[in-house]
Amino acid sequence: MAMLRPWGPSGRAIVRCTRRAEFTPLQRFTPDFVRRPAAGVVLLAMLLAPCAVVLAAGEFATPYTLVERPSALATAPGITPRGALMLHPARLPAPHPHEMSGLAWDADGGRLYAVTDNGLLVHLEPRFEHGRLSDLRWLATYALRDERGAPLRGRHADAEGLLARHSGNGIAEDTELVVSFERVPRLARYTVDGRLLGDEPLPAALAGRPAWAGANLQLEALTEHPALGLVMAPERPLRDAPQALVTLYAAPSRQWQLPAFDASAGTVVGLETMSDGALLLLERRYVNLFFPIRFSLRRVELSAVGGTASTRTLAVLDNTAGWSVDNFESVARHGASTYFMISDDNRHPLQHTLLVYFSVDE
Repeated sequence: MAMLRPWGPSGRAIVRCTRRAEFTPLQRFTPDFVRRPAAGVVLLAMLLAPCAVVLAAGEFATPYTLVERPSALATAPGITPRGALMLHPARLPAPHPHEMSGLAWDADGGRLYAVTDNGLLVHLEPRFEHGRLSDLRWLATYALRDERGAPLRGRHADAEGLLARHSGNGIAEDTELVVSFERVPRLARYTVDGRLLGDEPLPAALAGRPAWAGANLQLEALTEHPALGLVMAPERPLRDAPQALVTLYAAPSRQWQLPAFDASAGTVVGLETMSDGALLLLERRYVNLFFPIRFSLRRVELSAVGGTASTRTLAVLDNTAGWSVDNFESVARHGASTYFMISDDNRHPLQHTLLVYFSVDE
């Protein structure tokens, strides 16, 4: 039915979620529809109007045990886990927002934004109890759109990095999103309902046709630094860059390098600016299911002119050391020292969408 479409002609979300709405079964209206024409008009208006999708508590987000044994915390001396949820995208209206790869927090609107590998933009509302993440409410899903207003498709839709501008200035209506795309590498600015505002320039080393490591190893992580502007990284080093180093880029031509967490199998998957101007770098080490799966969270300090960055490891999350990890691909700052981290389920039945909340202890 038309009311179940997630987007209207203007790009406005039609399907929304509210737990306060009450759902009345259609059967209750059928006798009135037959007996009274006025009731039929009401029913027809309901079918044509935007619908409220009701999700009971615990249907979309359920508690998840991230730390399977206390000894695991010894490998993460710089962070404190503050709750984890497993999300169930298939329980939402289609199109289901699987493969969430980028996160951004909007303090003015109280919303957590996520983008997916197939070009969806999701609005979420986290709930907390005693400083811990307790639940997550789905609000709306939009399509990221091109300059003609059409939803992005195929290779052009592979959104990976996300940040929210003007999200803490006390004005709820002026938030702007910047998205990094991987398989057709570019930076684009969007409204919070997915309408394209324009492009952002890439650093010189990433513009044109650089020697990316692979079709799905291109532009990945993105953040915005108050003094350095947009800072980004490819998933793997460019083929003509030092392979044992992570290189961060900013326009027009600044670069910073630091030793990779794992030079042979590591990838950069997330980047966020900390409250003191350092960066929080998320790296993944994955070979296959028969090898340990590890994620590294490191604090990175950049000079104003580029060069070698200084780093300090805050945590190593290892599935053989008591961490129940999945394919984490993004990190977003929530408060002065608290962060969200989300995993991409790859639309695979053995993988999950996990939302983790933690604090950095410094």
